[in-house]
Amino acid sequence: METKGYIIRKAVFDDLNAVHQLINELEDRIFDLEKFKLVYFKNCTHADFHYYVAEAKSKVVGFISINFQYPLHHCNRIAEIQELIVNKEHRNLKIGSALIDGAKKIAQENNCDTLELTSRFKRLDAHRFYEREGFQKTHFKFLMKFT
Repeated sequence: METKGYIIRKAVFDDLNAVHQLINELEDRIFDLEKFKLVYFKNCTHADFHYYVAEAKSKVVGFISINFQYPLHHCNRIAEIQELIVNKEHRNLKIGSALIDGAKKIAQENNCDTLELTSRFKRLDAHRFYEREGFQKTHFKFLMKFT
């Protein structure tokens, strides 16, 4: 899909380094590339994971990951956006909206009754963006880390 100087396309193995940089920016840390690569390649070939990138002038500038789940409390298939980022230089160009529109379409085409995501408390700009895109704050997410 091409829109306003950028395209949204399915991510491929060759996008590894660009996606790695975007996820590092999203999480404000540097992930070990070899570990990242193993997960990226595994998920790229998994039927329940969908990775898409936004590309401007042949450079990857945005990324979204969507996965499908069948939680009992939904009694149906749902789609979850696990990561979404547009690099700082390309924000406010409707790229994030285009990535979300693509996620909505994929969710609907795959008979999902819900599209959900989580976002850290500190990402206030992202929260405003998600609400403008039609998401509602309905849950808290609790974590227990082991490493």
